[in-house]
Amino acid sequence: MTEDQATGAHLPHQDLELYAHLRAADFVGVRFELFREQLWAYGLRVLAAWMYEGTIGARAGIRLWEKELPMLRRSQDLREELALETLMKVDQWWFAPDAPYGLRTWDPYGGASLNTFFVGACLTEFRNAVRKWRTTRERATQTALDLMKTAREDRAPGPQQAIELRDALRRILREASRDQQAICWYVYSGDLTYKEIGAELGGLTGRAVEGQMRRLRLSAKRMVDAGVVDVPARFLPTVRSGSAGTRGGA
Repeated sequence: MTEDQATGAHLPHQDLELYAHLRAADFVGVRFELFREQLWAYGLRVLAAWMYEGTIGARAGIRLWEKELPMLRRSQDLREELALETLMKVDQWWFAPDAPYGLRTWDPYGGASLNTFFVGACLTEFRNAVRKWRTTRERATQTALDLMKTAREDRAPGPQQAIELRDALRRILREASRDQQAICWYVYSGDLTYKEIGAELGGLTGRAVEGQMRRLRLSAKRMVDAGVVDVPARFLPTVRSGSAGTRGGA
């Protein structure tokens, strides 16, 4: 089933009349603006649906990372954010008079409806939106890790304990994922809820953040029990039970 059949979009022969009216008006005016708004609504709906289904990577020709698929499925806000980012980029060039592969290059006899033709441009821009999303997440993670280096020293009550604590945390965090390391900083900061931490790191849910910290705490506890590290319990990464909106704390 094509996206046109799935959403009841106009078939190409029906689009021919609409396109003729738009071209006769030189692609300006009330009818054109209404058409533009309808394309936005259609693009938003289709892109968000494909993100939820997990099929958009194959459609857009970009390999989504294993951890990105559940993030897209869980977060409606993230799906809408990426879809809107994509649509804004497409809007900047697709309607322009001289745009390669833009509106004015549509072939009514090429087999694709106007909606399908528009979504093809969206899939191209979606790849760039995903790359930008990844860059934003990576920067947020790196910033958190940099801040955490300072926090580990600041929380130690004395020089000797500072040395011991840094060594213990270094061993614990060496076994943690980058996401867990970044989350650990936000938990230590005590300023954000789990939901807010997830948003800072690019779309994790509060429950996912809570789960990551629980796994990290269990890993740290096993290391302490095995005598691999020696660290006061209050310095171990903790997680409170209850709502995913709970604020983190040491």
